[in-house]
Amino acid sequence: MLRWRNMALTDTLTPVTSTELALPESRIGSDELPAVLRILVVEDNQDVGDMLHQLLVGWGQKTLLAREGARAIELAREFRPHVVLLDLGLPGLHGYEVARQLRQLPGPRMTIIAVTGWGQEADRQQSKAAGIDYHIVKPAAPDALRPLLESLSLDVESRPD
Repeated sequence: MLRWRNMALTDTLTPVTSTELALPESRIGSDELPAVLRILVVEDNQDVGDMLHQLLVGWGQKTLLAREGARAIELAREFRPHVVLLDLGLPGLHGYEVARQLRQLPGPRMTIIAVTGWGQEADRQQSKAAGIDYHIVKPAAPDALRPLLESLSLDVESRPD
């Protein structure tokens, strides 16, 4: 069994809360994640947003893409994502405020992952204060993002929708 302790996958992935991940051997090497997640990508950079969207679709996920914060909140109300990949430096409504508003939506708690160019300790602390669960510094390498999503999909697989 592969094990990752405290999300120490790369030095670019620093969780706001630590957790231990374990994946069944049957999941290793598969392109698809253990369960289909609804993932909302919030990214104003077209190339980065399109790349994340295509990567997630390739992993068998249901994905929507928002280019700005207010639209992300609208989509989240309807789409009810399990996971939000959130850029912090958005035009208009800032990423931290988007996270705060997402936390106010009714329904099951979504996992919010900041995917940002901002990697200072103060940025990570602001993420935590805004209700963001994980903070990944761009570029978000697939080998850093995938284990986190695999763990989240195992959690989703074990609970009713």
